[in-house]
Amino acid sequence: MAKLRDFVKSQGKEVDLIIQEVALMKQLIKERSHPLSLLRELISNSGAKEVGATEIKIKYTIDEEGHIFEVIDNGCGMNYTGEKMLPGRLDRFLGLGLSSIIGIKSDEFSWKGLGSKLAYQSRRIDINTWCGSGDAIKVEVNEPWSSIERKLIPKPKIFMYKPEEERKTGTSIKVFGHPPHRKERPFSIEEIKKFLSHRTFVGFTRKRENKPRIFLSVLGQMEEIDFGFPELKFEENSEGTVFVDEHRTVTKSGQTEVFLFV
Repeated sequence: MAKLRDFVKSQGKEVDLIIQEVALMKQLIKERSHPLSLLRELISNSGAKEVGATEIKIKYTIDEEGHIFEVIDNGCGMNYTGEKMLPGRLDRFLGLGLSSIIGIKSDEFSWKGLGSKLAYQSRRIDINTWCGSGDAIKVEVNEPWSSIERKLIPKPKIFMYKPEEERKTGTSIKVFGHPPHRKERPFSIEEIKKFLSHRTFVGFTRKRENKPRIFLSVLGQMEEIDFGFPELKFEENSEGTVFVDEHRTVTKSGQTEVFLFV
C-alpha cells in the first residue's frame, strides 16, 4: 500500500481552481434569460439602500460593433483595497466568486456579483467611481469575453487620479458590445422601459424611503420612469395590494365598454 500511495502522489499535479471558476462563470452568463439582464444586475447594484443613490441614469446606445449600456448613480461610490480578506466595493464587483456565503457582507440585492459576471460578456468595460475622499478610480477591462472564451482571467487595469473640483460621489459603469459583437436590431425605449418596470429594481413593490429618481435615455430619447411596478396601484390609507387591470371591449353596436377589475 505504501508503494501505491507513493505512486499516486507522484502522478498528482497542481491545478488552477480559478480556471474551473471561469468555466462556471461562462456557463452562468450563457444561461441568462434575457439580453437585458445586464441592466437588471447593474441597477440592483446602484439601487441597493446601502449605496444611498437618489438618482440613477440608464443609457443605451449602439455603435458599429454592438450595443452599449451605461448605468450612472450618485451613491457612495466604490472603494478599492486590493485585499482579498478585506475587499472594497470595487474589489467585490470585479471579483469572480465573492459572495456573502463566504462571510463577506453583501448589499440589499447583490450577493453573487452577477452584475460583473454579465458585464464581462462584452468587448470592453469602463468604470469610473469616487467615494468622496482620496483618489477617484477608473477601470478598463478590454476584451473580457474573449479572455473567458480562452479560459483566461480578464485583466482589469485600474487607474487612480485626482478627482475634478466639485465632483460628487457616485459610479458610472459602461459596457461596450454586450453581448460581444451583437448586431441585432437596437432596442426601443418601450422595450427597455417594459423590462425595467417588470424585471428590475425599477419595479420595486415594497415601500421605500428616499426612493431614487430613474432616468432612461435610449438612442437619444430621454424619459423619467416612475418608480414601482406599473400594474400595482397603492393608496396611502389602504392595506394590502390592489391590482387594477383595465379591459376594453367593443360591442356589436360599435360602442366601447371599459371594465376595471380590482
